[in-house]
Amino acid sequence: MNIDLQKGMFYCFGCEASGNIIKIVAQIEAINELQAVMKINKIGAAVGPDEERERVTPRELKEQAFFFYDSLPQQNWHTIINHYMLDRGFDAKTLNRFGVRINPSSTYPVILPLMMNGRFRGYVTRRIDEGEPKYLYSVGFSRARTLFGNLKKGRVLLGEGVFDMMAGVQFGYANTCSTLGWSISPQQARILQKYATSIVCALDNDQKGDEGYLKLKSRINLPIVRFPFPDGAKDLRDLTQTQFDEGMAVAIAEVDRLVLNDSSSESDDILY
Repeated sequence: MNIDLQKGMFYCFGCEASGNIIKIVAQIEAINELQAVMKINKIGAAVGPDEERERVTPRELKEQAFFFYDSLPQQNWHTIINHYMLDRGFDAKTLNRFGVRINPSSTYPVILPLMMNGRFRGYVTRRIDEGEPKYLYSVGFSRARTLFGNLKKGRVLLGEGVFDMMAGVQFGYANTCSTLGWSISPQQARILQKYATSIVCALDNDQKGDEGYLKLKSRINLPIVRFPFPDGAKDLRDLTQTQFDEGMAVAIAEVDRLVLNDSSSESDDILY
């Protein structure tokens, strides 16, 4: 067997197996590739009194995460007929747009790169069975420092999970992002404040989503309204295109009213 340490690749002259370091660790340890990445990161991060290795930096973990994601075959979702992601209501255009890939050897076979304004921050994998936890993030990924989305200055639609953000974009509202959880962190709030002029909060339609809405209002001083979910809808993925359009129309009208009131208050301050 030949192992190229510089390129991180191997080739076996006996069985003609080949691939990257993730693949060989997975085969030797009889584990899937996601578990192999975790094992590699754990070994690389180990530090002891006699160790010569340096602790793996966040940048190196991000590079390893991208290396793993990029090693998976790129899907053309237009050629796939049956799949969990299609059953969840996503069309091929959206899945191709977000670079969703499939890792069939893993118990977390759906993998999605987490991008923040064009920059790779890590990835998230999703189970398609009833097992828990449903999601796993790449080693070293910081949810608190990431807003999943491609934001521009203006009104922002804020979703809770990765699929909510994808649903908002598929419905036609490109200026959508996700906090990757019900609670917005101080770092996420600062990032959001740079782009948002007002916010439509579409965190899940449950108690945690309501708590997240209140926390959002406490951390960002902007016009913020709650998306009016119809009865029975838990999040953006449960909506039809018509329900989304109607809900956004109501939310935008309320946001515009708040903006107008703020403008009137500023004028009053100047006059008096």
